[in-house]
This record gives sequence, structure tokens and C-alpha cells, in this order.
Amino acid sequence: MNKLEGLTASDGSAVGPLFIREQSSYETSSKQVTLGEVPQEIRHYQRALEAYEHELEQLLVKLKGTASEIIKSQSLILQDEQIKAEIINCIRTNVVSASYAIDQIYELYIGRLRDSASNLFRQRIIDLITIKDRLVKLAAAYSEHARSDHQEGISPELPVSVDATPQIKGCIVVARDLSPTEVVQLSESKAVGIILEKGGLTAHAAIVAQSLNIPCLVQIGSQIHDIPSGKIGIIDGEEGVLLVDPSPEIIRQYNTTISDAQAAKKKIKPSRLPAVTKDGVRVQIHANIEFIQELPMASSYRAEGIGLVRTEGLLYGGLTHKSEKEQDVYYRRLLDDCTGPVVIRLFDVGGDKLYGFTTEESNPFLGWRGIRMLLDEKEMLHSQLRSILKCTHDYPGRIRILVPMVTNIEEIHLLKKELSVVQSELAKEGFSPVQDVPLGIMVEVPAVAVMADKFAKEVDFFSIGTNDLTQYTLAVDRTNDQVGRLFEHDHPAIWKLVQQIQLAAHKAGIGVSVCGELASTLLGASGLIGLGIRNLSMKPSAILSIKKWIQSYSVSEFQLFGSKIVQAQDREQVHQLFSTIFHRV
Repeated sequence: MNKLEGLTASDGSAVGPLFIREQSSYETSSKQVTLGEVPQEIRHYQRALEAYEHELEQLLVKLKGTASEIIKSQSLILQDEQIKAEIINCIRTNVVSASYAIDQIYELYIGRLRDSASNLFRQRIIDLITIKDRLVKLAAAYSEHARSDHQEGISPELPVSVDATPQIKGCIVVARDLSPTEVVQLSESKAVGIILEKGGLTAHAAIVAQSLNIPCLVQIGSQIHDIPSGKIGIIDGEEGVLLVDPSPEIIRQYNTTISDAQAAKKKIKPSRLPAVTKDGVRVQIHANIEFIQELPMASSYRAEGIGLVRTEGLLYGGLTHKSEKEQDVYYRRLLDDCTGPVVIRLFDVGGDKLYGFTTEESNPFLGWRGIRMLLDEKEMLHSQLRSILKCTHDYPGRIRILVPMVTNIEEIHLLKKELSVVQSELAKEGFSPVQDVPLGIMVEVPAVAVMADKFAKEVDFFSIGTNDLTQYTLAVDRTNDQVGRLFEHDHPAIWKLVQQIQLAAHKAGIGVSVCGELASTLLGASGLIGLGIRNLSMKPSAILSIKKWIQSYSVSEFQLFGSKIVQAQDREQVHQLFSTIFHRV
């Protein structure tokens, strides 16, 4: 039996034969066309748009929540006026086929995302590639059909249907990467699990897999090429591993575990009771939100507030920056559709990669991003701050502002000055009173964690971003497939930093929460509570299990675990302690 390590992108375990899905390929139709064929090629592109939009509408019927919003975002990209104009202009100016123009223009946008400092954007590349590939296939098919029928200017209605999915009922599908559309198709074909060579925890394919309750591992890496098709495989979502060719006894054990988990899941109902330990210690559970469509799930699972609103989607909806008016609508809808405090993180992305600047960065993760970019791009910063502050009168006491990528105290001082400028402008415009809003910082850079006592005197709260804190502390790019397995957010060094941050916040009398992936795991939540954290924010799908876990143990058990893990020598020892203290196999 082989054991391959990955990252759990969608919880759960699965057993089934391994099906290797080859990456689809396509060819653009002839690059050059005649001048007389240009109008027809433009019509082929427009027909391809209509056909693809029809396919997405069919998918929307099958999806709910976040997954449906992902498909809607693809539709927005399809209808983006700038992209459409650029493709049509490319056909006319260069006298090329529709499929070639589509390929060239979309590649420009894919390149921008590939260079972005934002993990979120880089993991969305597969979505643009999917749109590009599908449009190319459709446009090429229209062109070929028109030529074969010798019907100048006439295109068929729908020459190409959605790509057929092989018969994979009961299989675990292994692929290099998948688009949201392909994940839906696999679900309809009754695939029981998905293994991806690449991808990330917030990639759209992973989110759709979560929505459809398909166990999914990502970042298995190049070892995926050694996986034999047809052999039995087991996805262990809790451990984040794929077992290849296990013994009959292990297969029986996992089948029993899966059956028990399915039965237990049916019995779990959203509890109105808060997350309180057996000995009465309260832990606040909040939700991380990327799409507004996630709010109903957060509400049904009794999230006590929104601990992190990722606003980058406002920069990347139709590939253009949302206006202040559009932001106004977004924030008000967000606040209307939930209860409790809402922590809104300012844009966390390098704006140069989105707006056509030519700045080159050898390492964008360490470059011009987050607060660094916002302090330079004051128009963007002011627009976002204005939209947020205008909501304060109608939603008093609910809004908190979170600043990303802070590395020194001067950045906080500069931001406060800009905040004051915006408040004064709004007051003059009649938005009065514009209330003071609690200001917090993401603690995600080791320098801030080490100097947490100094930073705690400057802000109202800390939010520990364990994803980036781990990335920077361990010097591991979590989107790099070659080193992704070294990304250990439960590494002893991270626990030491969390302990230091919490103690500094407690001494300064400010709040501290954790909004990274660590908070959404049983081990992570146990360690964080044990180290004194009483506010956890996580993806909505994790709320039920974390609440139930907290209610099952006393704070003294969590504290015992916390006291041990800061002394551990490696991640393996941390997991051994977890198994021993909480009796987990």
C-alpha cells in the first residue's frame, strides 16, 4: 500500500477504484482568415458566448450557495464588455479566427493573475483557463461547421454540447486540475472523490466539491503520475492522504467509518446553543465569507458574526474594479443578510497586476500588496473606506475594519490619517455622524507576531491569519506544488507565535481572533482554545463540527493540549499529543 500526502480541500473520506482523467486538449482553428471572413468569425465568437452562457444556466439549476455564485462569476467574465471588445478588435485588426483571438486575449488576463501576489487570484487561474478552452472549442466548432456546410455567414445553434464525462460511478477521479464545471459533471456521474495534482484550498473546484459533499484532496504533486488507474484508493480527509492499493481489511475499516460518519451527519442539527466547553467557558464562533451567498449557511449554522469578509471579489468580478456605488450596495447587502459583528478586510492584493501596470516583481508575495499597495493607491483605498464608513450610521456597532499585510507601526499611523481624511470628507457631505470604527490588523507577518506587544498599543484588535503566518514563518509558498507539503499550519513554531500574540493582546486589553484555516480543524481549534483564544472564525461548513467538538471537552483538557504543543519538537509530536489527550485514532 502506498500513502500519498496532500491537503484536504473538501472534508470526508471515500473508497473506490482510481480513475485517471487525462487533461483535455484543444487546438485553435486556423490563425489567419480572409478579410471577407472577419464578420463571420465575429458571429462565431458571439454564438460561442451564447452557447456557453446557456451551459452555465443549466449548471446553476444544480448548484446552491457559494458554488452557484462561482458559476455566476464565470458568466460575468463571459459578458465582460472590455474582454468582448478586445476579442472582436483582435479579430478585425489582425484578421484572425475567433478561436485564435479568444485564446490570445484570455491568455493576457491569465498572465496577470499568474503574476498576482494574491493566493486567491492565483488559484482562480483554472477558471479563466476553463472559460478560454470552452469558448475556443465552441468557436472552432462553429467555424468548422460553417466551412463544411459551405454556408457563408450561417452558424448552427449548438454544434457542441457539454463535454461528456466517462462512466465513473463509484470512482475516485485523479486529475491534474479541474474546473467547477468539471466537478459538477463528475458529481452527476456519481464520482465518490477527487484527487488533484495542483489546486488550492480556496480554489473554485474545491469550493464546488465542498458544496456537493465530494471528498477532495489537492496538491498531491507530481506523484500523481505514478498512481495506477483501476487500483482501489482511499481518501482520508481527516489526515489529508490518499491510500493506494490498501488491504481488504483497511478497505473494510474505512467503509465502516464512512457509513458511521454518514449516519452521524444525518443526526447533526444546527444547535442554537453557543460553543461552550463542558465546564462553561464560552468560545465565539464566526464565519469567514468570500461570497454573499455563503451567508445563509453561516446563519443556519448559528455563526455569531462574520469574522472575515474577503473583499477581493470586488476587484475581480467582471475583471474590473467595482465602483464606490457598487461597493455601497455590496456592504449593505452583506450587513442586511447577517447578524452580529462584521469584520471587513481591506483589499489584499497587488493592484498593479489588475490594472495594467508594467511593474515586474520577482516575488510578489513579498512585494507590493495589501496595505503597501493601498497606501500608494489612495483613490482605491478612499473608495473602499468611504463605502464602509457610510454604513456605520445604519449599522451601529457592527462594523470593524481589518488591515492586511501590516509589517510596521508607521503603516498603521498612515492608515489612520487616511481614515480621518475620509471621515472628514463624509461629514462635510452630510454623512453624519460617521462613527468611529474599530480598527484591527491581520497578524500574518512574523515581525508583527514577534512585536505583538508594541502593535497591540496601536489597534483595537488582532486577527491572526495563520495561512500567511505559516507561509512566511516556514518559508513555504503554499501554492507551490513542489514544497506545498511543507506547509504545516500546526507546526510548533506557529503555536509559539500564537501564544505570544495572545498574551500581548490580553495584556493590552484588546480582542484577538484567528481567521486562518487552522481554526476550522479539530486539532487547530483545540490548540487555539488551549492557548487562550476565545474567538474563532472559519468557513461556514466547519462550524457544526467545531461547535460540537468544543461542547464535548473541558477547557482544562484544551489547556493541557496547549501547554504541550508549544513544547513539541515537530508536527508529528503535535498530532501524537492530540491523539493521546483527546483519544483520537
